Amino acid sequence: MSSRLRKLLSSILASSITSLLQGNSPETASGWEELRETDLIDSGRQGKRSMSLLEMKQAVSQNFSSLARGHSSHSSHSSHSSHSSHSSHRSSSVPSTHYSSNYTPPARPAPVSPPAPERSDPPRRPVPTAEITVPPEQKYLLGERVLKDGESGSDVQDLIVLLEMHGFLEPQASRIEVYNGKIRNAIRTVQCFGGLEVTGHADSRTVDFLTAWPRHRSRIRRILVTREYSWTRSIKKDMTGADVRDFALLAAIQGIFEKHRISHLNATETIYDKDMELAVRRLQQKAGLPVTGVADAAAIKALIDLYPLPEGEEEADNKEKNEAKP
Repeated sequence: MSSRLRKLLSSILASSITSLLQGNSPETASGWEELRETDLIDSGRQGKRSMSLLEMKQAVSQNFSSLARGHSSHSSHSSHSSHSSHSSHRSSSVPSTHYSSNYTPPARPAPVSPPAPERSDPPRRPVPTAEITVPPEQKYLLGERVLKDGESGSDVQDLIVLLEMHGFLEPQASRIEVYNGKIRNAIRTVQCFGGLEVTGHADSRTVDFLTAWPRHRSRIRRILVTREYSWTRSIKKDMTGADVRDFALLAAIQGIFEKHRISHLNATETIYDKDMELAVRRLQQKAGLPVTGVADAAAIKALIDLYPLPEGEEEADNKEKNEAKP
């Protein structure tokens, strides 16, 4: 066979195989090119060797079968890889609905209710109120009524002023608004000096005597100093009785004991307390007597002798005696 025919046949076979293997992998194409170069082209270049048509067909057929098997294996592998790729893509694209048993979903926040709108109360209508008329406080002049515990008013204030002025009530650090126990005790002392009924209530007679106290003082002192007391006992601390009251009045009029310090337990009893005992001790010390604090006969005589009537009171007392003579 001539070389032209062999070239033609090789070209036809190459075209057929190429058309069958279009789209295959580069490995198959390279294998075919190698076949052409090794078995056909080189055989043409070797003039010493001649190949029959039958031998050439067999060689081409064997190489073609080998190439076809490689193509089939490659196609199967490619299909499997593509299928796996698609499956993996679908698997990754579909979200998984399986949760682990240890998974705890996050707690949902508690719903927050919107704040309630502020309510504005409607304006209230003013309620008409009846006018309350407070009667004006009735004012009394001192002596117009009997004053006793719980009373208040301008007459009570006037009474307090008189008691403080004449020493029957100790000046108060704060104003006394109502008639209380201190005022009651002072009124009892005033009534004892005036020979009035001892009630502790400030009636008109008590107020009149208190108002004229400077004029009554010398007369009362003379009566108390010249009286003959029928005391049968020595007066000691915490004793009470009529003799204690007489001694308290004498000690107060002689000036060794303040009138506002005389303490009355009730309308008839006066107590010989610590303040009175201290006054007697001072008297005994001044008179040179044993300082015992007991008001005995020696203490009473010293009280009368050591504190004679002042000159002014003696003149007033003498004038009163002369006026009393016919």
